[in-house]
This record gives sequence, C-alpha cells and structure tokens, in this order.
Amino acid sequence: MKALTIFTPTYNRAYILPQLYDSLCRQTNMEFVWLIVDDGSEDDTERLVQRWIQKNKIVIQYIKQSNGGKHRAHNTAVEHCQTPWLVCVDSDDYMVDDAVDIILQRVALLEELKGVEKYSAMVAPRKQKELKNELIFAKHSEATLTEIYRKGFVGETTLVFRTEVLKKYPFPTFEGEKFVTEAVVYDEIDKQYTMSLIPKPLVVCEYVEDGYSRNEKRLFLQNPRGWAYRFNQRATNPQTAKERYVCCAKFVCFSWMAHQRWLKNANYKLLSIMAIPLAGYYKISRYR
Repeated sequence: MKALTIFTPTYNRAYILPQLYDSLCRQTNMEFVWLIVDDGSEDDTERLVQRWIQKNKIVIQYIKQSNGGKHRAHNTAVEHCQTPWLVCVDSDDYMVDDAVDIILQRVALLEELKGVEKYSAMVAPRKQKELKNELIFAKHSEATLTEIYRKGFVGETTLVFRTEVLKKYPFPTFEGEKFVTEAVVYDEIDKQYTMSLIPKPLVVCEYVEDGYSRNEKRLFLQNPRGWAYRFNQRATNPQTAKERYVCCAKFVCFSWMAHQRWLKNANYKLLSIMAIPLAGYYKISRYR
C-alpha cells in the first residue's frame, strides 16, 4: 500500500490542472496516490483525467460529485483515503520535484523516533510571492499552526495530515452554502496536537482569477452561516480581549445575514449583546 495520498479538489480547472499533473510525474519518489475530487466540473476535466489514467504514469483515483465547495470535496477525500498520510494540493498549485521524497523521509524519521502519535501533521511553507518570516520553520522543530502564525509567519502552508486525525474532524456543512474556511477544522486540531515543521517548501503556490483568495467579499456574502460558525468558534481562543469582542460582533453580524437566532448559539452571550453596535456597523458598511 502507498503511504501518501495527494488530494486535489478541482472545479473547472482543466486549463491549469496539467501543471500539477506534470509536477507529479516528475517526482523522485512515486509512492503516492493522486486523489482528484472533481466538484462538479462542467469543462474538460473528466476527459483529461481519464487520459492520464490510461497513460498509467502515476496512480490516480478520480471521484466526481455534485458541486458543493472545497470543504465538501475535502470530506469526500478523507472518507475515501486509504493511506496513512494525506496532503491537499490545490489545482492551481504544483509540487517541487522531491516533495514526496521529503515527506516520506520525515515520516520515516517520526516513526523511527516513535513520535508520530503526538503530531497531527507535518507543515511546510508554501513557495509564493507573499512570504515573510519563513525562517520560523528552520528555527523550530514543532509547533501548532496557530503558533506558527503568532510567531510572525505570513504566507500559506502545506499541511501533510495523518489521515486518522482528519477522520475525527470533518468540515461542518451548511445547506445552500459552498464555503467554510479551513481554520474551523485546523483550530480544533491544534487544541489536541502539534505539528512537525519542514523548512523546505513542498508546493509552489499559484494564484488565478477564479480562486477563493480573489473573491473574498463574495465568500462572505454567500456563506453567512459558515462565517457565523467560524467567528463564534474563534471567540473562544483569541489573542486579545479586543479580538474576542470583534469576533462576537462578526458572529452576530453573520447570524443576522443568515437569519439565525444568534443569542442561543453564542459562546459569549453578554459580550455578543455588547457587540451589537459593531455588528450593525459591519452589516451596513462592510458586508452588503
């Protein structure tokens, strides 16, 4: 059995997916499965993947489902993953040629030290234009994802999770909404585990115009229940009292937008009541 699953959620990305495929074909270690969860693509994605499967250069598992968002694709991937480790690589990114080898060498080291159980994942900085304080990964051997960012890291990461950990923490889903931030799961995992830091980038990050990062305001407006859930959760573990207040205000704001009863669900009821004026400001001025 392979040790690693490389999971790629994709939606109408046939035009850029070959970049990732080519990078996987160049890997110096082929002990992986590429699991593609097609989130209802209407372009040439399925035919493209079937051609790659026929070429048999790498092991590919292809699943197509109705369009429901990346978090639902992630839940599907975890459910079908048959390897002990899983890494998500987006369809607009690609892996460095020795990424799989680096990952499996670290797995072997953790197993040799008999320390695997304490870790939820291995984490590395993603190679991208906006990257700051990535030396944190060389200075520390382990940290939670929350700690990495609180130490000053700016940028995105690649997370190679133990599959059995991810099975304990599925993404919440909300009817009619297609986005939930990954932080809702990662914050909960951070409460129970730490991560092993890899100082070398495994993935090169590319941004495209139809990506999530380009459409932030739309994500807020179209997914209010998911954001209400997130800010209510975040209020329980803020860096400052001010951050907790702001999170409560955003929780109330998005609950209003979702037409939900917010007081019953609030983790901090009194503070949420006190945050109503700021919630009103957000609803009128920022999320409209």
